[in-house]
Amino acid sequence: MTTIPWYTMLVASINEIIFGRGSNYMTSQEIAGLTPEAYEARVSGSKWVLVSEEMMVLTVWTWYWGVPAISDQCWSYYDFEIVVAVFHIGSDITLLAVAIPLIIPL
Repeated sequence: MTTIPWYTMLVASINEIIFGRGSNYMTSQEIAGLTPEAYEARVSGSKWVLVSEEMMVLTVWTWYWGVPAISDQCWSYYDFEIVVAVFHIGSDITLLAVAIPLIIPL
């Protein structure tokens, strides 16, 4: 159960890096056009990179992948597979319902 907050923080930090502030990884063109505001955003983004790395470590150390598994869901993802199957089958039916009427007149 302790995996959930660490994983949530990991996802939040990755989103902050990707969609928010970036990191200290920059091309030479980005370095040349760096403004003071962009500099501050990149410093903050670099700190989020550190947070994301720590959350990755904490997610693994919570024994989510421990042996023996605490719950059947840890190794089988049975409920997850049911949800994925429903979405995949639903999208397949939708795609066929759209494509077949377009192909039949040919």
